[in-house]
Amino acid sequence: MWDLVEAVREFWRSAGEPGFDRFGVRATATEQYVWLDDPDGSHRWPLTA
Repeated sequence: MWDLVEAVREFWRSAGEPGFDRFGVRATATEQYVWLDDPDGSHRWPLTA
């Protein structure tokens, strides 16, 4: 698990250490995800139960 924590931290740093104002959440009838900068961009992570 520590490898994942380090990878996420490295991504955060390489993305310019974005604040909460650059993140969002989108929920549709078929998917839910967190995004960075653009809800249709390449930096999206699915939310799963």
